Amino acid sequence: MHTLVKIDSSLEKISAALLDVPVQTLISTIRLVLSLCICIIIASGFHELDHRAFFVFILITYFLLSFSILAGIFFVGKFSRLSQYIIHIIDIAVTIAIMFLHQDVTSFVFFQFTLTSATLRWNLQGALGTAGILTISLWALYWLGISPDPNTISTGPNEFVGTLFRGGFLLTGGIMLAYLGAYRDRSHRRFAKLASWPAVHNASSHLELLDILLRYSADIVQAPRVLLVWDEKDEPGRHLALWTREGLQCTEERPGLFGTIVAPGYEARPIVYPPTTSSGFPATNSRQYSFLIDRDLVQTFGIKSAVSAPFSTARCRGRIFVLDSSAREDDLLLVSVIAARIGTSLEARILRRQLEFAAAMGERTKLSRDLHDGVLQGLAAANMQLKVLSIALPSGLQEQLHTVRNTLTDEAQRIRNFVEANRATAPSSTGIAPIALEAEKRVARLRDLWECEIALSVDPPDLATSVTTMRNVGHMIAEGVSNAVRHGCASRVTIAVVKRDDRLVLDISDNGQGFKDLAGSYTAGELASMNTGPLSLRSRAEECGGTLYLTCSPAGTHLTVELPI
Repeated sequence: MHTLVKIDSSLEKISAALLDVPVQTLISTIRLVLSLCICIIIASGFHELDHRAFFVFILITYFLLSFSILAGIFFVGKFSRLSQYIIHIIDIAVTIAIMFLHQDVTSFVFFQFTLTSATLRWNLQGALGTAGILTISLWALYWLGISPDPNTISTGPNEFVGTLFRGGFLLTGGIMLAYLGAYRDRSHRRFAKLASWPAVHNASSHLELLDILLRYSADIVQAPRVLLVWDEKDEPGRHLALWTREGLQCTEERPGLFGTIVAPGYEARPIVYPPTTSSGFPATNSRQYSFLIDRDLVQTFGIKSAVSAPFSTARCRGRIFVLDSSAREDDLLLVSVIAARIGTSLEARILRRQLEFAAAMGERTKLSRDLHDGVLQGLAAANMQLKVLSIALPSGLQEQLHTVRNTLTDEAQRIRNFVEANRATAPSSTGIAPIALEAEKRVARLRDLWECEIALSVDPPDLATSVTTMRNVGHMIAEGVSNAVRHGCASRVTIAVVKRDDRLVLDISDNGQGFKDLAGSYTAGELASMNTGPLSLRSRAEECGGTLYLTCSPAGTHLTVELPI
């Protein structure tokens, strides 16, 4: 075992040293050594040649040229692209001459050298172009009947088949090296894209960030679909985002949906589904991995093939699935790097969101202090002055002043609740509270304030949600009734709070005149583009992660707000 480790270490050092050599230097050195070896073999008389002198002349000239090229690299440096083209044309010409004069292993060695050097320089284009030129040249020599010895020209079927197969062998070798060149070229493009990974701050929202990340990942691996499943440290739900060419779909599901996502023991490992060999065919033991990915996840997203890799940071962890592409083990490293970059981007986004929240809470705390020391004290003083003033007034006016004092008391209480909720630097309104009780209190005050008929229903009656959501619903009810009476001149308002699946739906409808210049149904985005509609309600719904819909008609206005519970 120790010996194998030493061998691996030695091979790694040799590989590193070899890869440090520039391509032009490597090609020039091999060209020099190859031409020298062939000259020595021919000069030693190992081969009997009819055109020995001419053949040796070509090799010696080529050797001297190779020496000059290598010396030029050491003294001048890297050659220009035009110089590389000229040198490669000379390599091709020498190879064709050797194929013409001496069709044995010598010509094969030169062919492989010329083809390999083209692949190292220009990848797919170099390999295919060089192989095509050399193969066509070989066939052309036969079809034109050109031979170094006119007396040996043969056009029989054996010579035809032999020439055809020699050209086929050369072309096959070119195709193999062309594949290698294409593979190198693709790897270069992929890692160049990884180096240009999109910045997190370019996204204006969480959804836009996910769309950018998943679309960019799909472009790197050339996949039609990319699935992201992840959990955030301070979030109770499991997040899913599916990118396709049609767009992005993102949802927050219940915690633990799809279990551990992959089979136990594979949580921290990249996987290929179904398992394949390096040739791309399913592994012989793939049946035992039939549930490598959670069965429900496979059925939900119709997964037939996938390359998946995990990511884990301080604030989130999950997996990326590259779907419907040629799933091969060669892509595991690339997908693992993509997963790590996505994890880093999500971590940065979460951290930025927390910093923004902390800054907002600082402002809210400052505002709470100002409200407590200023507005709240002023409301209390005004209430006391009205109480003293009402003593000397008739009973009818006393009732009106009593209504005004109750309104001031309610508003003071709302401000006091806001101040108390924001006394801490980072309050966490994670408690659960019933909606019905708070809504009924709010509606009772609104009836007295606006002197209109207000009907309220809560379904189910024991519907409960977080304290933060409950407060936001109360504010939306107050704003909706205020808009209906002040702007729509409504005399009747109907309010319904309903639970639908994992959403809380608030419906507010009235018999008023609606909003000016609005008729029909509108989404929040459409209202924003027209810069009209209930701005305060729309903004609050967006802050809560919900959506708003508005319908206006001569019969009144219908407002729907959907919020996550």
